[in-house]
Amino acid sequence: MRLICASLLALVMAYCASGCKGRADAEQEIVREEPVVEPVRRAPMVRAVRLARGQTLTDLLSDVGLPVTDQLVTELHRVFDPRRLRPGTVVAYATTPTDSQTAGVMLDDTVVRARFQQGVWYVTRDSIPLLVDTVLVGAELEAGESVMAAADRAISSLPPINRAVLVAEFVELYRNQINFRRDMREGDRFAVMATRWLRPDGSVRDHQILAAALTIRQDAHYRVFFSHRQGAGYFPPDGQAVRASLTRFPTRTPRITSSFNLRRRHPVLGIVRPHFGVDLYASPNTPIRSVGDGTVTRAGRVGGYGTAVFINHGGGAATRYAHLARVAPGIVPGRRIRRGETIGFSGSTGNSAGPHLHFEVLLDGRPVDPTTTRLPTDEPVTAEAVAAFADVVRERMPLIEAAVTRSGQPAARTTATPSQ
Repeated sequence: MRLICASLLALVMAYCASGCKGRADAEQEIVREEPVVEPVRRAPMVRAVRLARGQTLTDLLSDVGLPVTDQLVTELHRVFDPRRLRPGTVVAYATTPTDSQTAGVMLDDTVVRARFQQGVWYVTRDSIPLLVDTVLVGAELEAGESVMAAADRAISSLPPINRAVLVAEFVELYRNQINFRRDMREGDRFAVMATRWLRPDGSVRDHQILAAALTIRQDAHYRVFFSHRQGAGYFPPDGQAVRASLTRFPTRTPRITSSFNLRRRHPVLGIVRPHFGVDLYASPNTPIRSVGDGTVTRAGRVGGYGTAVFINHGGGAATRYAHLARVAPGIVPGRRIRRGETIGFSGSTGNSAGPHLHFEVLLDGRPVDPTTTRLPTDEPVTAEAVAAFADVVRERMPLIEAAVTRSGQPAARTTATPSQ
């Protein structure tokens, strides 16, 4: 709020100063012609207020004592749509002892100025020059510290809201593979390389993460942003998909004995109840394998599922494996799983009429038919873009590798340049 108000007040003051200078020149000419005493000019009174809910810009200007006319309304609509203004928008205005009055509103990367002089409103809209810079920071977690807390130390020059957004986007890059609460410990490191677009008051209009690095007990994970004609996304340095695609079934030779059916009569309970998965034939103790990389969320007895394993694959995808005879050794909640890893052995526990595997797939929390639904996949860098991607990797990887090995010391920031 203080930064935005200061910027707007500076813009308004600039206009007022321009108007006062013109009058000063005229008054100096009069002094030379006649021996009169120049009147004392008082500094313009500058204020800043926020637009209230349900209040229009003209309502606000009228409330603070500025003369609102039909001509002002026409001029405002000529340069922008006042309906775009949201509650909380800061409006700066200035009044002088004469009839010169000024108001200013900042709209993202532009500023709208309205100046009232000699009974006429003059409204203009000008682009705010942006600076572009690249920040490269790294941090090492201290005992009991979260990624957010470490980021606060590493990029303290950013306003809190910008730090929070940057960290949230960083975490999103790894959420399919890393549980930040459980996996990261003291001594683990992370680094971010990002381009920022800055307003004159230093506030961040936008940013783009260019590369990221995360080391967990010396195991390094890198992400590089790459944009090309087929799309844009984050990839490891080898250009492969970040998340392996989910295979369709968890057994080597799947044979469906009961399909996905929202009105199936339950073979044990004898009532009509949705069957939110498929039943696969599996003789007792058949190894059951995870269909994708992920994290175990439940393992053990789960009501009517009997002995079951639930896995979160990230990106909104999850799977469930039920009626198991037993869970495989080491499969516990929080354990990270690789695609194809054995998680249990088939059986007939829970509400089951005989040995089989009940298998469910959920996308964004909604059960789907695994036999017909297009399962989530990540595509690697396309063959025609491999050379261009390699150039980007060669440019960014040395920088992000250096940042993540600096033991938490921020890397140097590049010089800011004007936006084109």
